[in-house]
Amino acid sequence: MTRNDCTTYAAFTQTGTADPGQVLGSGCVYPASVPTLAGQLSAAGRTWKGYMEDMGTPCRHPKPGAKDNSQNAKINDQYATRHNPFVYFTSVTSSPDCQNNVVDYTNLAKDLQSAATTPNLAYISPNLCHDGHDSPALTDNPAD
Repeated sequence: MTRNDCTTYAAFTQTGTADPGQVLGSGCVYPASVPTLAGQLSAAGRTWKGYMEDMGTPCRHPKPGAKDNSQNAKINDQYATRHNPFVYFTSVTSSPDCQNNVVDYTNLAKDLQSAATTPNLAYISPNLCHDGHDSPALTDNPAD
């Protein structure tokens, strides 16, 4: 997904399927019926967690139908919804798992201190400064 694909956090409208089970349509937020990696891991008794740089509030995403205001970096807030795959699935955002498992990157170090708190899948997403794109960071030091 690119920044131009989903400037509005809109519901996905399915228009068909393709092999192997790909869902075709338009929109950004998949209905709860669409399987997710997170759901499959949970069903198998495995743990997962997404660590999103600059996310701040757990499970942060635009309101349905709203414009995604995280398209461009802001001072002290360079989180990008488009870097966070979990919030594009209603089955994740409508579950308590989202608040517990889709968190700010600052939680990673604490979770890695113990095997018991280290998830089976740890998804790490950079902010808009550290994502490797050619847009300049909003700080003097892009490697800060």
